[in-house]
Amino acid sequence: MKFIFGACLSLILTSLIGLGYLIYKDTPQSQFNKIKSEFENFKNRYNLEFNDIQEEQYRLFVFHENFKQIELDNMNSDNGFISGINKFSHLTKEEFKAKYLNRPQRPASEMKTNSILSSQQKTDEKLPESVDWRKLGAVSPVRDQGNCGSCYAFASTGALEGLYQIKTGKLEVFSPQYIVDCAKHQFSRGGCHGGYSSGVFTFVKENGMNLESRYPYKGEENDKCLNQETIKFVNDFKLINQGDCQEIERVLFKQPVSISLDAEKVQHYQSGILKQCSDTININHEVLAVGYTSDYFILKNSWGSDWGIDGYFYVSKNNNCGTCDGASYPTL
Repeated sequence: MKFIFGACLSLILTSLIGLGYLIYKDTPQSQFNKIKSEFENFKNRYNLEFNDIQEEQYRLFVFHENFKQIELDNMNSDNGFISGINKFSHLTKEEFKAKYLNRPQRPASEMKTNSILSSQQKTDEKLPESVDWRKLGAVSPVRDQGNCGSCYAFASTGALEGLYQIKTGKLEVFSPQYIVDCAKHQFSRGGCHGGYSSGVFTFVKENGMNLESRYPYKGEENDKCLNQETIKFVNDFKLINQGDCQEIERVLFKQPVSISLDAEKVQHYQSGILKQCSDTININHEVLAVGYTSDYFILKNSWGSDWGIDGYFYVSKNNNCGTCDGASYPTL
């Protein structure tokens, strides 16, 4: 992976070095050696190369700052989860947000006018203490969206895969690339610039869904839709009322659900349950809820199986990080 920097950033890097930020003059030599060793291991593990020595030094500086933040986070028992070095540890918070957290807000007009808001009648039906659709064969392997802002395509195709498996008994792997290329008109920008699952479900209802084998993922937009050989099986979709975590749990008992959240806190997530978020919630990412326990939702991410818990993470069921503010699911 390479990062391309313009003249302005080059000047910034030069200034940083000149000011001594990257010399670690206040860092004990033993600590510096440890960080440098960790950084070299990190580069080798993720096969990272940088353009020049300035960028290398800057990434070492960012890595060091993230390393210190990870240590601080892990000292805070209220967090509920463990942070660690991962594939994003050379990125600043701002870079991480710009590259991976660019899902646009769902239009307010859709929430107000959509006539199929999910509001299942509350009954005395007792739900099981836990559900995990992975164990029931309705969840495909974790994939990696790469540098394309296509989280919405992966979350929605995951929900479609689950529904199709429940209907037919067969798990098909559907194509996020088909959504990236062919459903752009559903969104203000779409493609690799973000979207939302309800827009995907509207498109699939009208046009059907394509298979990964017919339309493999490239991680970038094609100029046109390349293959429209689709499977049609979706009749509609439902939005879950904002903040209704219990409704998400009830739907999850029957099928996987696409949900939105503020994912800024999980840049360095490694394991455990995310129990607290920022005071200000900014919905910026979509993932697939594949189950729940008595304590948390089980969420499938699209950042590869080398992130988190084999590509998954856990979030407490109290609308933490806005997990219950933008959920939707397809229906037959």
